[in-house]
Amino acid sequence: MTGAHQTGDRDRPSGGDGLAVALTDVLGRLPAGAVLQLVDAAEPDGDRYVQLWQDPAALRVEVGAAAPADPARGLPAVDPAVLAGIGWQPPGPAHPAHWWAELAWPAPAAGYQRLAYRLVDTIRDAFGLAIPAGLGYRAWRAGAGPLDLPELGLAPVRTQYWARLADGDPVDRPAGLLRRTRVGAVTTDEAFGRDGRWHPTRTVEYAERGELLDDLVPLDEPAAGRLVAQWRDRAAATADGTAGDGTADGGVRVASTAEVRRDPGGRPVLPEHRLPPGERAAVAGYLRDAPIVLAGFGYDPDPYDPEQAEVVPLHLHTDGVWVWSESLAYFAERYGLPPEPDFLAHLRRQGHRCPEVDEAALRRAEAALRR
Repeated sequence: MTGAHQTGDRDRPSGGDGLAVALTDVLGRLPAGAVLQLVDAAEPDGDRYVQLWQDPAALRVEVGAAAPADPARGLPAVDPAVLAGIGWQPPGPAHPAHWWAELAWPAPAAGYQRLAYRLVDTIRDAFGLAIPAGLGYRAWRAGAGPLDLPELGLAPVRTQYWARLADGDPVDRPAGLLRRTRVGAVTTDEAFGRDGRWHPTRTVEYAERGELLDDLVPLDEPAAGRLVAQWRDRAAATADGTAGDGTADGGVRVASTAEVRRDPGGRPVLPEHRLPPGERAAVAGYLRDAPIVLAGFGYDPDPYDPEQAEVVPLHLHTDGVWVWSESLAYFAERYGLPPEPDFLAHLRRQGHRCPEVDEAALRRAEAALRR
């Protein structure tokens, strides 16, 4: 095995016997093009994982090494010295982000056995995970779909995806993206956020109870993957799009998002200054109905009502003079929170009626977000 290290090659394992025996058998039978991932059951997309793939020349293995300590779960940070002692090769040009090893194919049974023990040692000693309760697995074959490996004695990772659709949203341009991941008895619901990462959510629970106004439409994994890739690209392109206020090229101003003030105990406190009750609907309508410059993805939680589903919209709108987040419309309508003074004065001068916005104005507004 390329990358073999004497301290990591053992004739007998010190623990995880059942998994080691099962892995020895499974690794010897993986077909070409197969991929196997062993993951943290509590965080299947986290950094505690090993992944193996079988190509025509070798069985190749990579080990995630970026996981920090998790005091709440009693897990250590992944220690490179431990990985080296187990026998993995350090990151290099071919594996810049992973520790690794390769087993030439075909291999003798003893080679698969040593690799299986090394995997068990890594999961237990480097990751600090319980075997088998702390593990789940994913397996598939390129072009042929998932592989079921019940002989591993591990729970498979199963993921469902949904597009969150408000009125008029097409499935390929949803307002949000949700997923539910099951690993044995552990279920995790997450929403894709505007930062390009997945975050815990209760939105699926609310939908199941009939408490969500939007529709959740099932998506297959390839469709969800395309949306994730598109939205991550957009997040990177507009990372500074709504920060601060000021005047951009062409005179377009970017409005500040609502500032949440907190008391000494960390609880959000609504400001005393509010919109007059009779003006709330007019301000919210202007802010919500103006043309969209960039469609937002996902929703933010309401900081004043964190127990409900994520409901704060994130589309970016313009009237040709200002650019703002639709979150301002939500806070104006629900709580009477006004936009910043200059922006509110502008709305009042307009009589709360948005002017026509031509293509040139939309381009200037988009440039203001990308400056």
